[in-house]
Amino acid sequence: MPFLAIEKGPDKGQSIHFEENCIIGRHPNSSLRLSDNAVSRNHFKIFKQESEYYIEDTESLNGTQVNSEFITKPTILKDGDRIGIGETIFLWEKIENKAQDPLISKELAGYLILERLGKGGMGIVYKAKQLSLQRDVALKILSPKASDDQAFIQRFIEEARACANLNHPNIIQVYDVGQAERYFYFSMEYAPCGSIQSMIAGGKSLHWEEALPLMLDTASGLEYAERKKIVHRDIKPDNLMLSEERRVKIVDLGLAKRIDQESQGQAKDGCVFGTPHFIAPEQAKGLSVDHRSDIYSFGASFYRILSGKPPFQGNNIRTILLKQLNEKQVSLKSFMPSIPEELSDMIDTMMQKNPDLRYASNSEIIERLQKLSKKSAIKTKKHSLEKSKVKINKAKSTLSMSRTSAMSRRDTGKKKQENSPSWPKCLRVLLPIVIINFFVFFFVSAQLSKCSPSRQEQSMKESMAKKEYHRLYALYENQGSLSEVIDGMQKIVRDYPNTEWGKKSKEFLWENKSKVSYEKAKEYQKSYPNEYNTILALYQKILQENPQISLTKTIQKEIEDIKAEKDLYEKELEKRLHQVLQKIDELEKDEKYSKAWDILESFQKECKDFPDISSKMRENRIQLEKNIKKFLEIAEKNFQENLKNKKFSEASLELEKLKENQKIWIIKEKLETLSKKIPKNIPKQEDLSKDFFDKKWKEFFSTYEWEKGTTYFQEQLKKKENASFSILLQDYADDMKEIHRLFKHIEKNLETTPLSIASHGWEELKNKIPALEIPKVDSIAISSMKTQSIQFNISSKEKTSLSHTVALSFLSQKWVYKYIIQQYAKAQTDLFLSVAIYCYYSQLYRYSKIWGEKSSEIDKGKERWAKLKQKIVEIEKTNPKESKEKED
Repeated sequence: MPFLAIEKGPDKGQSIHFEENCIIGRHPNSSLRLSDNAVSRNHFKIFKQESEYYIEDTESLNGTQVNSEFITKPTILKDGDRIGIGETIFLWEKIENKAQDPLISKELAGYLILERLGKGGMGIVYKAKQLSLQRDVALKILSPKASDDQAFIQRFIEEARACANLNHPNIIQVYDVGQAERYFYFSMEYAPCGSIQSMIAGGKSLHWEEALPLMLDTASGLEYAERKKIVHRDIKPDNLMLSEERRVKIVDLGLAKRIDQESQGQAKDGCVFGTPHFIAPEQAKGLSVDHRSDIYSFGASFYRILSGKPPFQGNNIRTILLKQLNEKQVSLKSFMPSIPEELSDMIDTMMQKNPDLRYASNSEIIERLQKLSKKSAIKTKKHSLEKSKVKINKAKSTLSMSRTSAMSRRDTGKKKQENSPSWPKCLRVLLPIVIINFFVFFFVSAQLSKCSPSRQEQSMKESMAKKEYHRLYALYENQGSLSEVIDGMQKIVRDYPNTEWGKKSKEFLWENKSKVSYEKAKEYQKSYPNEYNTILALYQKILQENPQISLTKTIQKEIEDIKAEKDLYEKELEKRLHQVLQKIDELEKDEKYSKAWDILESFQKECKDFPDISSKMRENRIQLEKNIKKFLEIAEKNFQENLKNKKFSEASLELEKLKENQKIWIIKEKLETLSKKIPKNIPKQEDLSKDFFDKKWKEFFSTYEWEKGTTYFQEQLKKKENASFSILLQDYADDMKEIHRLFKHIEKNLETTPLSIASHGWEELKNKIPALEIPKVDSIAISSMKTQSIQFNISSKEKTSLSHTVALSFLSQKWVYKYIIQQYAKAQTDLFLSVAIYCYYSQLYRYSKIWGEKSSEIDKGKERWAKLKQKIVEIEKTNPKESKEKED
């Protein structure tokens, strides 16, 4: 069912479902009645024609926008369209809540994304928690579609840099900028009180005395930007945020431009930036702008804030811009007599069409506002003094009256003593009192009789709410439609807010929301079990929002368990740390910096929630970066010397070293630069030897990069300069492909059936990998295998279960064969040759002969086995001891 929800404006949060037609506006009979004063009585209608829904403006005063464009005829609505009227924005969805924002509750670059705050021209702004400092931030993320546009990305980065250069109490501070996964982002100061626009939405306004300090703050922030030679170009109430102390903080420098960087600005590409209601005339024309353009937008913004309406209105952008260019705004003083003339004149000066007639600087505006503030303060003091004088005079007159009355009472007493009371006099006094009491009694009775229907009405509401609540709860217990139950409970809360069952419905909704959040947290925990800080934050958020829910004890238990598991995992990481650093050192010695970097980054991600280990990894990262730069300097020096001496083959070999590590961006950049220096008519690998390709084979084989190795040898085979090695390269490509097939088969089988490991196999493994030393082990099984790693599931006698991921390159090839390969290959005849090839390159020649002969017997791969068998015979003749030692 189509769904129209208000995302922004005075009626934010309201929504409507409909099947056929609806009219939106301020009229009481509208399908969705709005309180926005900038909206017409019947502003627009949505109607269904065949299978499509159309939107049509019903001759409204200010027009209707779809995705920021005014419509002049019936327009088809698409899923996710945003409709703008007045100061209200709607979201149109064909199916309600069809998909939750995928970034909510996700951790991105150390930020836990909590909720969506709004959407701008460049991206989406979220409220997030910076986990390292445990503070709330606003996180702006470039939309995925825009990420493909390099010019857009450049503008996004410029926005962050422009903000970062400004450090002022009236400007939102930028903390961080970067890229994570496929998202570009920057984080900035979070303003909890929203924008000034949220205070004045729907045609509301602020009293001039309340607006004065906000104007001063805005002028102060713009004066600082002016000194930094930065023009905002989009000052409007939406971009004036409020801190907890209600201080203005200017945000959204997405349109910021340095005056000293571009002289023509917008005129270069013909683009016009800014918001039509507040844009300066020269900016609307696409001319160059400076800080005076911001002064115009500043004046237009506070014209709207003080009066409740923008200076110029129209039902399309063209009309508004033409008025900005050609018409003079109506002076505030002419229709707001209470506003000071100085303030009205100030705004008129700020909004002069000619920039030269405006204030030359924001400092002038600050000076005038300060004077006006002082005058306002003096008037306020005088007014309070006059009030106090009136109170004193009243007190004096009351005192004199009391004295007079006291004297008259004494005189009356004397007279009473002289004249004794009589019955006629008493009747004259008592009779009026009796009559007055009778009328009072009659009036109170009438009022009580009027109240009784309201009591009946309240009782009826209680009864109806109770009946509906029990119906919905029965439906919920019978596992009926949850959406129907939720909608029904929300209706009870709306229609019967002051009843007992309205309160119970509200509690039910809170409970349900907590359960949904809990299930999402559990799902996240299942998908990312080692992201402990994020998981803890998700559970703690549920408790903070709803501390009285039934799940409280369960969640508290979850938190305790996660903290205990986190401690165990930290100890495990500490054990693995030495092993990882040792592996990185080995790879550095072999000049395999790319692999070393991958291992370091992978382990860094694992230990990001543990500050002590993370700091050690950061130190090693810095050292690795230094070693990479040193390696790059040496490679470049050797390359230049070989090029100078016309040793192009040796120069090409230096480039090959860089190619092996080109995943690292500084090496990739240097490789691209150096590659251009080799003459095009000379082959880059003209004198490559067999040893070079043997070395490449060992490299791919030792790291279990089968697919990459196959691709490499197939590419080398196509090159003309490698014609003399075509047989060798073909054998290497075929053998790599066979081994890859063997491991894909094992990987697929492990998906359904884990592989148990014998105790002596585990003992062998622990001797080589000390981090796997776990007491009281009951059973060990390999649960999965990925491209270059396997995962062990370990059950202890204490009924606890742990999992360890180990890179295959850490294991000996004999162990992999003995405890993994041969377990799966026994019943797979088509894999006999693959096992023989693996054993051959692992120098397990005896096993290679066993599997090779089996393959030959069933007439599979005879030719290839014949070649390998001949090589094994030659090796056994020349180095019999070495071949036997490898197998032992």
